Amino acid sequence: MKKLIAIILLGLVIAPACMAWWLFPENTSADAQAIDALSLRKKAYDAAQQGRPAESAVNFRSYLAARPADAQATFDYAVLLASLGRHDEAVPLLESLHRMNPAREAAYFKLGVEYVLLQRDADAEKVFTELQSSGNRDVALAAAEAASRLKADQARAAKYKAESEVYALAREFKHEEVVAAVDALEKQWPLGFEMEMQRLYAMQNLQKYAPALLRADELAGRYPKATDLALLRADLLMQLGRKDEAVAIWQRVLSENPGTSAAITANNRLEEVHKQDAAVAVATAPIEPVKVSAEEIIYNLAGKQKYKEVVAAIDELEKQRGTLSWDMELQRLYSLQSLGQTDRAIQVGEKMAQSRPQSVEVAFLRADLLVSAHRWEDSSVILKKIKDENKDTAAATEAKRRLTALPGMCNVDKQQWGEMYLSGDYHERYDTVIGSGFIREGTSVPHARRLQPYVGAQLSVDTKSGAGVQQTIVADNSVSFVGGVRAQPFPTQYLFLYAEAGINKDLLDRRNNGDWAWDWQAGIYGFKSWGPGVKFKDYASTNAPVDAEDVKCPFSYSPMWRGDWFADVGADFSWYQRHDSWLGYGQAHEGFRLVQFGPKMALDAYAVENVAWDVRGNYFDNLFEIGPGARLIWEPRRGWQVVLKAEWIEGYYFGRDDLNIRGGAAGSYDDFRVSLSVGASW
Repeated sequence: MKKLIAIILLGLVIAPACMAWWLFPENTSADAQAIDALSLRKKAYDAAQQGRPAESAVNFRSYLAARPADAQATFDYAVLLASLGRHDEAVPLLESLHRMNPAREAAYFKLGVEYVLLQRDADAEKVFTELQSSGNRDVALAAAEAASRLKADQARAAKYKAESEVYALAREFKHEEVVAAVDALEKQWPLGFEMEMQRLYAMQNLQKYAPALLRADELAGRYPKATDLALLRADLLMQLGRKDEAVAIWQRVLSENPGTSAAITANNRLEEVHKQDAAVAVATAPIEPVKVSAEEIIYNLAGKQKYKEVVAAIDELEKQRGTLSWDMELQRLYSLQSLGQTDRAIQVGEKMAQSRPQSVEVAFLRADLLVSAHRWEDSSVILKKIKDENKDTAAATEAKRRLTALPGMCNVDKQQWGEMYLSGDYHERYDTVIGSGFIREGTSVPHARRLQPYVGAQLSVDTKSGAGVQQTIVADNSVSFVGGVRAQPFPTQYLFLYAEAGINKDLLDRRNNGDWAWDWQAGIYGFKSWGPGVKFKDYASTNAPVDAEDVKCPFSYSPMWRGDWFADVGADFSWYQRHDSWLGYGQAHEGFRLVQFGPKMALDAYAVENVAWDVRGNYFDNLFEIGPGARLIWEPRRGWQVVLKAEWIEGYYFGRDDLNIRGGAAGSYDDFRVSLSVGASW
């Protein structure tokens, strides 16, 4: 009986539910979506409370995609993003929240704080100014305090900028400008001790000793313990002929600051005065020859850049003494480098490295000398050792920079290499887009780095060609996966002999019934460029971005007109097993770099020449083309290049056509081409 009652009750519960699901399936789906959204909301808050902010952010984003009107969740998500340092993502959320609910002052205040963190001071000031009129006293007070702090930060930044400009003028020895700048700074803010001293040093260099001393005496009343000010006052007194007062100041600095650099300077000044007094006392006495050390003579020669005499003097000193001081060894090495006596400098550097193997200075000098001798791989061994043994130091950073500048083949720190090229070209005469590209990833054989095995893929397609009777061949329309090896004869030149083999598929089903088939090819390819128009120039400060927040956009820079010439040539001549023929292709450009936009974008105008040659016969791939063109080149990052170009081509088929292989086609043609290509190397 109990079982029967339980079954009846269960049926009374399940039957209505099934009926509701059958009658109202859409509502049931909506309810399920609502439950899913609420589940995401709960997961977001739970993850945040349990210290998993990244997971919480993912759930918040998914939840708000379904429930964008949830103001509280939007606010909490924005606060979470801000805590993760993702302020640029938090700001749009808070802005949207303010537009939906302007009365939500806590969210608006948080928006002002985010503006400050993103250095959008004008927007932040607007927010805090509006909130100061809030009816909530606490909000108004907080906004007033934030606005005041923002203004103080702006003033502090402006003062720091003005002081930095003073230091920059001082480094350029523009003493009159320094005085004027400090005077202008004094009208806006109270001067700090450093600015006061900077003005005094400038006045001293301008030989305005009397007014400088007046200012220095007034400043000494406020900074009686400042030793650098005391030393400056003494120097000014000496310039004005008040030696006794200057001596008294030096003696006081010496007695009150024993063992400090100020005391050493004061002692040196006193010794100079004593020497001057002694010189006056013995002015009528016979003059004895002054003894000058060999080191002083050598340093004097080096100061006059008489490096040949320096090397000779140090060699003679070594014969006399048997050994040299480390400073003399370094001076000889620097002098040999300056003279271009690279072979001897390398020998001297190796000997010095044996005596002091931990000397980073000598290691860098040896690396530079080896580069001068075109021993790039030996140089990279030294630089790699510096990088590995001095981790997280300025020396390691510099060694890494120099390694990157070496030819890739010679950089022993570079175990892998790769290159990629992808191009889309529109040809007006075919009314088609031709796509082609390749990618290679390889390494260098240890102790034989000229040999570089690799794997890669190649692709060639066009939008015109089709299979069967509608076949219209414009490109090869094939894809290949290969493995190969290439040899680089010259370390600094992009010139390679190669051989590769793999599988190839004819996308038009012309070869091997369209099946994957064994294929190989071998040949030579290379590229070379010349002229000042090849490289980008460093941007002068006058060409800084118009908007500092948009520094990544090349067009935010004012144009730099160039007019520098360039020329380049690239070629490939290879045997293709699938074509059973040698095919050659060459291209050359001669032109000018007209204008540069930012550090890494430029516009070129040029003449282009193309030549293609099939040694087996006179087909459509035996041609010569010439015409004008223009290209926009952009290097978004190191090793990457994007090129957009347009060319007008006049083409000519060459070779005999006795067998009517070209089907009676005209011997010349016109074509307009537009292409976009992306290349990369690593």
